[in-house]
Amino acid sequence: MFGNNKLNETQRAPVIWQRGSVMGALSHLQIVEIGSAAAASYCARLFADFGATVQKVESPQGDLLRRTAPCTPNGQSAWFAFLNYNKSSVALDPNDESASLRLTELIGDCDILPRLIGLRVTALSEPRC
Repeated sequence: MFGNNKLNETQRAPVIWQRGSVMGALSHLQIVEIGSAAAASYCARLFADFGATVQKVESPQGDLLRRTAPCTPNGQSAWFAFLNYNKSSVALDPNDESASLRLTELIGDCDILPRLIGLRVTALSEPRC
């Protein structure tokens, strides 16, 4: 009735974001999340959902939320899985000097540092957008 509804490859709208892709509204941002506070984790999760690269820093024992109920059938904390979706993580020992240097590098390269000290989100560099 309305003619051919099929689009060829050149007529399709460009894909701005798709799950598993680094293309997103905030894909230009680097975020470093330190600590295990749910508020900071959720804040970083929102950045990640919009395409930002989020690096979570944990102690070698892992985030306390990893052991928080309820757990999935395979034993993973559902709360931890929800808060840390779309993120990568690194374990750094606070007593190791090389880990302190690595943390300093991570923070130096990031744009935003969500933390639960005074409930603030800190922008570390000039806005790029």
